[in-house]
Amino acid sequence: EGLLDTVSTLTELLRRHAQIHGDRPHIRFYETGQTITYADLYQDALKIAAGLRRRGLLPHQTVGLMLTTSREFFISFFGCLYAGCIPVPLYPPSR
Repeated sequence: EGLLDTVSTLTELLRRHAQIHGDRPHIRFYETGQTITYADLYQDALKIAAGLRRRGLLPHQTVGLMLTTSREFFISFFGCLYAGCIPVPLYPPSR
């Protein structure tokens, strides 16, 4: 049975990757050379999720994410998912 056969959501998949090979790069930003490992993304997303819950966000509420394609975007996106919210990516203004 493969990894993809045992998970049914993106959040489960990230959690499993973080457990199995958390030190591997998951996202690499070619413009900056920055990488995010599975474990870093998972841990930081859980912190965002906790912050959203502390601020009173409830499951199934939408959260607008007006961020460039960056570390912050991916952490915030997964943080919303872990909080049970629905992330809504919005392109930032070009200026």
